[in-house]
Amino acid sequence: MPTYTAYIGPPDNARRLAHKLQPAGYQLIAFDPAEHLITTVTEGPLTVVPMLQDLAENVPSKRIILVDLPSSPVMDETLEELMFLLAVGDIVIHIQHAVPDDTVRRARHLEGMQVHLLDCTLTENTAASVVVGGNRFAFNDSLPLLQAVAPDATYSYGGRTGAGHTAAQGQAQNHTA
Repeated sequence: MPTYTAYIGPPDNARRLAHKLQPAGYQLIAFDPAEHLITTVTEGPLTVVPMLQDLAENVPSKRIILVDLPSSPVMDETLEELMFLLAVGDIVIHIQHAVPDDTVRRARHLEGMQVHLLDCTLTENTAASVVVGGNRFAFNDSLPLLQAVAPDATYSYGGRTGAGHTAAQGQAQNHTA
């Protein structure tokens, strides 16, 4: 029986991710805020739904939701809409580059609902070492999924919210220096 997880972001990235996750037993349910689908589309290990509500309804509670959106108004608007569909204990992982201060602000916004926001950067060129910031228990719960996303990476808990995005910024600066 597959484990369902959610993804919010571009459909091309969702397809690649779904095929990475399939061998680990994950079925990906995806939503793209930029796409305007009329119906649900299933392609092997990936199901793309037309609305955030469909995503929440198709992934059982204690959800882990990978968010692959830029740190922009689109991210804030999506989280604002999503938070009314979340349950206590759900985990949102922002996997794209972001400004750490924005990440901290978003996490505080979700804390009152007892929803955890983790932050790290998982891109096509995922670093050999990925630092994840946020709640320690949420990190532990999410680790099997993260390891399935990038199995060759080493994951470490970075502590406070924003630590994952801060570490990714440091790695990017080291590569350009």
